[in-house]
Amino acid sequence: MESNKLEAEELEQLKKLQQDFANVRLQLGDVTVNLNRLDQRKKSLLFDVENKGTELQNYVNSLEEKYGNSTVNMNTGELITENDS
Repeated sequence: MESNKLEAEELEQLKKLQQDFANVRLQLGDVTVNLNRLDQRKKSLLFDVENKGTELQNYVNSLEEKYGNSTVNMNTGELITENDS
């Protein structure tokens, strides 16, 4: 019985293509894991933005109760009201 056999070049090309395919699948898995991590980080940051926004607004409200409606010079802390302009 005669055995069929790939030529050396054909076998090398087949091995190369299989390895390339495996590498691409591995990279796809890495990207998928990284995207999942980024999505979780995004959700965490969105939650933090909401909390910090609420915290900032509450603090601004407490300052307005104490000093009235003013604009703050963020370099000096000076309060500027409409009457001062």
